[in-house]
Amino acid sequence: MWTPNRVTEVTNGRLSTQSVVAALWLPNEGRVQPLTLLAHLAQQARTEGVLIAGNARVDAYQEIQGKMEAYHWQISLANGTVITARGLIRAVGPTAQPDQRIYALAFAADLPRNFPLFWDASPYTYTDFRPGNGRLTVSGGRYGKAGVTQRDASYHKRLADAARHWLPELDGKEPSYAWGVDLAVSAHMIPTIRTIGDTAPGYAIDGLGALGVLPGMVLGRRAGENMAGMLLR
Repeated sequence: MWTPNRVTEVTNGRLSTQSVVAALWLPNEGRVQPLTLLAHLAQQARTEGVLIAGNARVDAYQEIQGKMEAYHWQISLANGTVITARGLIRAVGPTAQPDQRIYALAFAADLPRNFPLFWDASPYTYTDFRPGNGRLTVSGGRYGKAGVTQRDASYHKRLADAARHWLPELDGKEPSYAWGVDLAVSAHMIPTIRTIGDTAPGYAIDGLGALGVLPGMVLGRRAGENMAGMLLR
């Protein structure tokens, strides 16, 4: 546990701590540049012989019976290309049937590289603040309804007001970017792997957060190992 004075010390007095009673410091929390991590994982995959194809929008996939009653997957792309595969791993995230909208924005902010990530841990909602790359990225707060945009400005205003409250130097400044993402959200959407298809080897990585940095890596590796084991029998 940290005192307000300790928070002031480690943030060089740039955070407003007048309303803080105590803070919880999580020493193992860190930060990572997602694009750098993606490039690292992509290079690992290429080293193992993986071919990565971008801009390949999938319209449909289905099991097809081939010769000698063997089944495989047929994947149809939006440009008319048809791909066949012995196995399929579906990792598209909770976007197919979204029911809620989550919000985020970013302020231009000149914060040092060692400035801590911090959270506003309200009883029922939360807001997280992530400094880096010349910005302060803010997300969280209440969720809106998927596909409903008329209240986006009010949701973004709450996030912006929270950022100005905790970082007073942002007073009078407007966010450089603001966006929303529609997702399927449920208390029961625990990241998991499940089997798809009746005959051909297939897995789906499901659940809110399943494609996040850590869950995605863990479940992706597990699904890949399971698939390789099935195909190499």
